[in-house]
Amino acid sequence: HSFLFFLSGPKLCCGKTLITKAAAKEAGYRFINLQPLTLTNKYSDHEATAMMKAQFMSLWDRLDPDHSCQAIVMGAANRPQDLDSAIMRRMPTRFHINQPALKQREAILKLILKNENVDRHVALLEVAQETDGFSGSDLKEMCQDVALLFVREYVNSTSEESHDEDEIRPVQQQDLRWAIEKMKKSKDAAFQNVLTHVCLD
Repeated sequence: HSFLFFLSGPKLCCGKTLITKAAAKEAGYRFINLQPLTLTNKYSDHEATAMMKAQFMSLWDRLDPDHSCQAIVMGAANRPQDLDSAIMRRMPTRFHINQPALKQREAILKLILKNENVDRHVALLEVAQETDGFSGSDLKEMCQDVALLFVREYVNSTSEESHDEDEIRPVQQQDLRWAIEKMKKSKDAAFQNVLTHVCLD
């Protein structure tokens, strides 16, 4: 038997691919990740491509493994309205994946920082409150920025004495606030870059 699911989300990096990987691991299935460029090319309107697409759809309709195995096809996109309607008709079961909520962001931060030297006064709930709209990928990148900040501090230290791990200070609240502001500026800049300026003259 085959099962077809479709996951949609508000943006990239909101966890759609991770969910499919986790589902495959939990079920003991082999995970095969096909990127859009693997299936399409810039000559999408070419006659040969149209024929290939028709053949692909025909084979998809006959996707029916023997009774000893199962196949699960899971699609994911942040702009499902741009997908071919023929594909969407073949994936009737759909789930919307939102950005992580407050408690989810707190849990993600705890998971990312569980093996790090974090000051006991750091309030991850406050950090989660300040990162509304951040994806799990954003939170991971934010914590990596803090780690790189510590590396720079360590390398730029003027002390000539030998260093050891105990000399690296713990992560503090202001470090995470700095990383949050850096990430927000980066996200704002990325948004500005995708805007198209149209001359109305």
